Amino acid sequence: MRVDDKVQLLRSLRQNGVAAVFVGDCKAGAAASREAHLAIALAGDDALGWERSDIVLLGPSIASLPDLFELARDHTKRVALARHMVMAPNLLCVFGAFAFGWTGLAAVFVSNFGTSMVYGRAMRSLRVPLPSSADPRWYNDDHARATAHATEGFAVSIPS
Repeated sequence: MRVDDKVQLLRSLRQNGVAAVFVGDCKAGAAASREAHLAIALAGDDALGWERSDIVLLGPSIASLPDLFELARDHTKRVALARHMVMAPNLLCVFGAFAFGWTGLAAVFVSNFGTSMVYGRAMRSLRVPLPSSADPRWYNDDHARATAHATEGFAVSIPS
């Protein structure tokens, strides 16, 4: 199937309200990957096309997608919990201002410290080292290292 045919198919699916995923070489099929709701690049090519992908699988198959979806669900739960946990240091600041006469500076310090601890706890589990079998290009590419959180078997591109 030619890239133009893929683009036309993805456009018609989008117009009919169907969410479509493009899996393949996102560099060669850049137009098709832009038309899809989700673009997944597979490793193994010299031209990985990660900059045009939403997800880059570091292996040659989509077998690690269920792990990615589980990680996403767990992360969504951690973010929801963090949203609730961040209320504690802020409520402590209000209580401290009324009960102990804290100044604005003390309240800002406590609030920022507590919020950064909650944020760090929520993000910690996304920082898993790459397996030794991972594509070495991820170690050498500063942009990829700066814009992707890598986990075993896949990398999720974070828009910069």
